[in-house]
Amino acid sequence: MELHERINHVGYDYPFSGKSQLDLYKYIISNCEHEVPMKGRRTQIIRNDYGNEWDTGLKELDNLLRWVENQAVFAVNLMAHCTESMYNLEKTRPDSFKIVETWGMYYPKGSGTLKHSHFPFPISFAYYINAPKGSSPFTLEGEDIPVRAGKILYFKGDVMHEVKPSGVDGRCMLAGNIVYVPKHTLDKPLEPVV
Repeated sequence: MELHERINHVGYDYPFSGKSQLDLYKYIISNCEHEVPMKGRRTQIIRNDYGNEWDTGLKELDNLLRWVENQAVFAVNLMAHCTESMYNLEKTRPDSFKIVETWGMYYPKGSGTLKHSHFPFPISFAYYINAPKGSSPFTLEGEDIPVRAGKILYFKGDVMHEVKPSGVDGRCMLAGNIVYVPKHTLDKPLEPVV
């Protein structure tokens, strides 16, 4: 693949989505306790320290989060292309990207999410658990990106995005923020400069 322009998002299909979608959907629905502007519903935010193994209490969610972290390096490599970033000179490894927080979202009919970004986080993701026909697209910098169950989108955390009011019930997804952890910080802690 030859890339000549900057890209802000990359999408993949989760290879194990069929086995886990119903359990993930039930988990999100039963834990959506917070209403956000535009009447979407959100779970509590789950935070994770760098490098810790995921242990949410739901095996399907833990497996998905591990896969999201492992796949992130491929998405970032594509998004970093044509950015003139020093990152392009480094040799990375898949565990150099860590999810530091994640949450579920449920969109009843007529609900959405206001335009926002996830800055200061460098990379964010949206994984679609349920996307019935008529679900609102994911709108990233004015571009409507269709959503479907089992699809993940990685995107730059500083880009503006929104979900316009949904025409149907049942749109459900998992979102989160990812940080880059250079290899040397995974191998040993940095010593303070004195």
